[in-house]
Amino acid sequence: MHRFFNTKTGGHFFTISDAEDAQVLATRPDLRPEGIGFGGFATDQGAATEEVYRFFNTKTGGHFFTTSEGERDEVIATNRDYKLEGVGFYDFAVDQGAATEEVYRFFNTKTGGHFFTASEGERDQVIATNHDYKFEGIAFYAPEHAGTFVV
Repeated sequence: MHRFFNTKTGGHFFTISDAEDAQVLATRPDLRPEGIGFGGFATDQGAATEEVYRFFNTKTGGHFFTTSEGERDEVIATNRDYKLEGVGFYDFAVDQGAATEEVYRFFNTKTGGHFFTASEGERDQVIATNHDYKFEGIAFYAPEHAGTFVV
């Protein structure tokens, strides 16, 4: 998953699409590339993987991801600011052992945005230093990646 930092809003943008990545690089100078945020699959890999739904927040310009069909349906029914864009990518439903990493989800109580990270160090830093972010736990499990962030 390509990860970008939004220099205008302080949020992050994630995409698995190389075409969307190239479009962002060409047209959005406000989105600074940070490298690979976490692993993912562009297509279904079978029984071990699950759909990760991507929503666009029309109010903040941010995105939200969930693997839960119940949460997806609740957001559709109760929050008009979020528009379902479909399946954003696929990741694992459960821990697959050494080949996977946890992806953590935070909710920004100040902006209403969400933040995702697979880095335990970044998770711990956000918990310790950024009190606007509420830690929501493990969002899903991603295939381990060798990428590093450019911050």
